[in-house]
Amino acid sequence: MSRRVLDTMKIRRDKRGFTLLEILIVLVIVATLAGLAIPVYTAQVEKSRGQEALEALSSTRQAMIRYYANNGTYATADISQAGCNIDYCPNPSGAAATGGQTLLFSYTLSNTGVTTFTITANRVNPPPGVSGIISVDQAGTVLRTGSYA
Repeated sequence: MSRRVLDTMKIRRDKRGFTLLEILIVLVIVATLAGLAIPVYTAQVEKSRGQEALEALSSTRQAMIRYYANNGTYATADISQAGCNIDYCPNPSGAAATGGQTLLFSYTLSNTGVTTFTITANRVNPPPGVSGIISVDQAGTVLRTGSYA
């Protein structure tokens, strides 16, 4: 064989694959990026879940306002009587329900008076590091605590 062919074969043999060091460097970079991205992603997912609860609270607030227009008071209201159409699971025992539950949040109605009420959303079985509540009152004032602030 000619020298030129031998030189070409030698170059190809030297460029056959990656070294162990190169592979380890790439793995460290990928692990670092994943370590930075996963907490940010988790926080954004929980923030969107909080927004879902806020929408449910807003819908329930509107139903409570309609209840007040029909009855003249919030004092006798509970979530099931308010006529809201959120995917609630009312109390299965048949007793008067003062709250409801969706897959991710438990909703309670409290502080009911003639002209006042507060609806609160609590996270059901939150993942580690997630805590807090979202509540709304008759005036539409939203209070967010913990992970939902």
